[in-house]
Amino acid sequence: SRKMTVDGKDCDSLYCAEAFPAPGSESFRQEMHFKRMYAKLIISVTGYEAKDPPVKILVRSNTTGYLADMSVIEGPSVLETMPVYETKGFPADCDTLHFLANVMRQNDLESLKMSVISLSGTDTELPLGSMMAQSLEGSEEEDAFFTDYYIEIDLDHCTVSIRVAQWESEFSSIIEY
Repeated sequence: SRKMTVDGKDCDSLYCAEAFPAPGSESFRQEMHFKRMYAKLIISVTGYEAKDPPVKILVRSNTTGYLADMSVIEGPSVLETMPVYETKGFPADCDTLHFLANVMRQNDLESLKMSVISLSGTDTELPLGSMMAQSLEGSEEEDAFFTDYYIEIDLDHCTVSIRVAQWESEFSSIIEY
């Protein structure tokens, strides 16, 4: 099985697990531990001019999909996300624009780049992967895709802050046949 992204589209909220029954066995029972294969980005943008608001965010990566063994397929891809105007958890604030994006697991976290594109076409590029890695505080790079990131971008003050949500634990299920 193969899961590919389509340029411009969000990554699916995908969880994966694998198991290998013994050759020749007539029955099989195993607890499957599912791993999250994406990171959710909850992005707030402030400090923009009213006449030139951000209209989209682009996330560029070097991963285009997954194989059945949970390895990633290398290749350039671009995720495009538009502002979200009505979402639970976002305060009503006319000076802030919110964006949501799911980013698939990467072999090279540092290759992730994010651009905030304004109405006039201004492109503010940020080293997303480096910022995610710094926010993990010594955790394994693989852990970068088992969580959510709250990213606050202030264009006026040229600042970015990232808050990592509480780690989502793996979940499991018993598979029998």
